[in-house]
Formats: sequence, C-alpha cells, structure tokens
Amino acid sequence: MNSDSNGRGSINAQGSHALEQFVSEVLRDLVDPVSGKTLLESSRARGPAVAGKPSPFRLGPLGAGSDYVAFIDHVGISSLNLGFGGEGGAGGVYHSIYDDFNWFTNFGDKDLVYGKAFSQVTSTILMRLADAPVLPYQFLDLAKTVKGYVEDIQKDFPAADVKEISAQLVRVSAAAKAYDDDLGLLLKKAASSSPEKLAKLNQALYRTERALTLPQGLPGRDWYKHMLYAPGLYTGYGAKTLPGVREASEAGRMEEANAQAKMVAKALKNFAVQVEEADRLLRSMD
Repeated sequence: MNSDSNGRGSINAQGSHALEQFVSEVLRDLVDPVSGKTLLESSRARGPAVAGKPSPFRLGPLGAGSDYVAFIDHVGISSLNLGFGGEGGAGGVYHSIYDDFNWFTNFGDKDLVYGKAFSQVTSTILMRLADAPVLPYQFLDLAKTVKGYVEDIQKDFPAADVKEISAQLVRVSAAAKAYDDDLGLLLKKAASSSPEKLAKLNQALYRTERALTLPQGLPGRDWYKHMLYAPGLYTGYGAKTLPGVREASEAGRMEEANAQAKMVAKALKNFAVQVEEADRLLRSMD
C-alpha cells in the first residue's frame, strides 16, 4: 500500500482490481471530514451518473512514478496507491523548496483533517487485511474491468484479434463467480478451519496477481511483466491497460498486437486456474 501525497479533497485510489470491493467497503465505513458523507459516497459523487444513480466506485489502474512499481509490475504483488487531493492548489509545490510544513498547514490541509482521514483509511485497510482469516479478494470486478479494456481496444482498433482474451475472460468470470458464491456460503466455516488450511487458501489467493505476470515481460521492456497494467512508453506516469496489445496497436504493429493478445490470454488462463484452485481449497474447508 503506497501513498506519495495527501491534502484537501477527495480520495484518489488506484490498484489491483481484485481489491476493488474490499477498498469500497473500507470507504463505506469511514466519513469525509468536511461533507459528513461516507468516503464512498463522496467518491461516487465525483463520477458521471449512471441511469440517474451515482457512478459505482472504481479503482484506477496503476501507472508509474512511485514505489509500488516494482511490486505490481515486476513481481506481481497486489498493490494500492491512495491519497486525498484535488483542492488546495498543490501544483508546482510538490518536490519544490516550498513543499514544507508551513505550506501544508497554511494551504495544503490547514487543520490536518484530511491527514487524520487518510490515517483512518490506511490503518483500517491494514487491520482488516492483517486480521482477515481469508484474504478479502474478489474477482468479478477484475473480470468486468478487463472486459472493458478489451472493448476499448476493439473500438479503437477493429483489426486487433482479441478473441482468445475474450474466451479466457469467460473462464475467469465463471471461476470468479463460483469463488464469490462459495465464499459467501462458506466464510464462517473457513474462518474456523485449521491454520494450515487457511494458509494454503490465502497463498492461493495472493498468487492470483502473480499469475497475471509472464516471465518474458512486455516487448522491448522485459522488466515489466504484468500483462494488464504498465506505465505507457510515452505517457510518463500514466497507466496503459493491456499495454502489450494497446501500444503495438497504437503504433500500427498489428502482428505484434495479436501476438501480445495471445500473451494476455495466457496470463488470464493462469489467473483462472489460480482462482479455481482457491475455490477448491475453500470448498475443502472443514
């Protein structure tokens, strides 16, 4: 869990999408220090309305520019990047000679209320992760998010062959739904299971993110091994989703893009197998 800065404004959150539901539940239980609404309500109110209702909470994809990069992009460790901001005019101050306690207490977060709120967010996340008998991963949000990435590529680059990705997403969605359904039924039973069985289940869960990396990495930058997220080659810190497919398509290298689509499909297959294994272990709890 990473943060680079904090100030006045709304919560900003990017991270591994298997943790999206978990983060939303944390924000649901904490209050914005100014509006009095829950942090989840405040976050949803920022997005465009959907059918007259506030937009659902979404984690953004992780790009680059901070210490989470090695964890998510190289090793495949589920990661989060969090912080409040958007108000207070921090542009030009960050990493300058003016970035000091005097500026922060006069302009950044005068009463330190968002510092307190951020401490509540991070400590709640840490405590819930540490105390959870079963790690709070849920995978349907990830499947839906990746499906959206695929649809974006199909819209922008109709020549890209993403059929294998779509086929594997069907398997991922089925595995995710089976796991989520079984978790709802068996969580109390699992929580009272033996430490050895819980350890095996939790290992299977945290290895789902590892499954989304491939040893050969991305074209021209093999250090970046995650198939779903990477910083863009030419976008600075900004994230690219399905980076191997998208960046090859943007450059007109469709043969490479289609080869990269096969790599994404392979990673998603590995991911589905890992979720299926977690579900098998969950159902074996006694």
